[in-house]
Amino acid sequence: MKDEDMAIAEVNVTLAALGFWHLAGADRAEKEAVALERARRCFPPEASLEVAPDQGIPVVDVVEVGPTILTEVNKDEETVTVLAFSGLTGAGKKEIEQTALRKARACVGEDARLEMFYCVMYENEDADGPRYETSWVNVAAVEPIRRPRLDEEVEPLLLMGVTGSTKKEVVRNALIKARADESFRRRAGADTELWVDFSEHGLQARTSAAGSSDLYVADGLKVWAVG
Repeated sequence: MKDEDMAIAEVNVTLAALGFWHLAGADRAEKEAVALERARRCFPPEASLEVAPDQGIPVVDVVEVGPTILTEVNKDEETVTVLAFSGLTGAGKKEIEQTALRKARACVGEDARLEMFYCVMYENEDADGPRYETSWVNVAAVEPIRRPRLDEEVEPLLLMGVTGSTKKEVVRNALIKARADESFRRRAGADTELWVDFSEHGLQARTSAAGSSDLYVADGLKVWAVG
């Protein structure tokens, strides 16, 4: 691998956000102070926390900001699929991330490199059990799969609502739909190799906090002819 194919950079990013709806305080400043104090229960002790700018809505968002190591993908040798989860619960950010990573691993298999890159949570004030729940959390699955040379002269097939319990099953179902589409088959050729492209929209999990078996939905999936 050439040096220019893989670069590592340290940058400051927003790693996660935690929203509070009901806070005691006479004004915005008092509520922000309460939010920062309560956010410490969710984030790791070493986390650098800030209050997000006021958006004019009755929510105080506390964000975790800090340096992270982002590894650029070698586009010649690797492909990336973003997995989005919602409704995950836990006693803190670390527990929620562990759940998301476990589910992502079950979806894409053991060969992928998994990277958390954004998590949006809110405090569940009425819960007797887990205190925090996600609006969404994103996991990037970087797989050692070479992207083939696509035939850009053949218009790709756009598919919506392709489902499966794993990424492989989504790919299989997408290929079945593509080969059954007469118009696309005429454009691409009946025996042409096909490639399922997740790069634009990834996979959305319809998931619950319990268990690791989930249904994944791909919207805006493209099937290309390889040429």
